[in-house]
Parts: sequence; structure tokens; C-alpha cells
Amino acid sequence: MEGVIPAPYMARVYWVALQAWDIFRASELQELLRIARELVEAKLPRRTREALAMPAGERKKLIAQRKKLLAAASKAGGATRKPIREAKL
Repeated sequence: MEGVIPAPYMARVYWVALQAWDIFRASELQELLRIARELVEAKLPRRTREALAMPAGERKKLIAQRKKLLAAASKAGGATRKPIREAKL
């Protein structure tokens, strides 16, 4: 399709770039973007999807809590993944 090219650096994962905004009608572009988002979301881990569905403030608090757990685990020399799994959403 003319005006649609492999995206720089992301072509290996089949992303594309538009050379101009008027290649697709606005409604068609919105539908294609909606489908693309659904495909990407479907591949995310369940916990990540749940975190993204949270309100921004709540998500920010969760991320801060997880960062603290990671920092504490790295200071203690323990595994960094175990404390994250114990944290509640």
C-alpha cells in the first residue's frame, strides 16, 4: 500500500509507519488503531493489563510501591522478582 512503510527499528515486529496522515480516512485509521491496541493488550500479562486499567493515581502508587520493594530486595541481595509477586494490586 502506497504511503505505508515498515516502521524504522520496529519493522522486525511488523510495525508500520504512515508517510502522511491522509492515507486512511479518519474513521478507518481509528478502527485500525483500535484493533492494533487490542492485539497488543491481549499479549500482555494479566497483571499488566489490570495495572493499565487502574486510574492513573492508583497506578502511580502501585508503581511506587513496587519500586520500593525492588530497591529493598536489591539492598538485601535477594531476588528482585519475588517481592513484586507478593505485592497486591
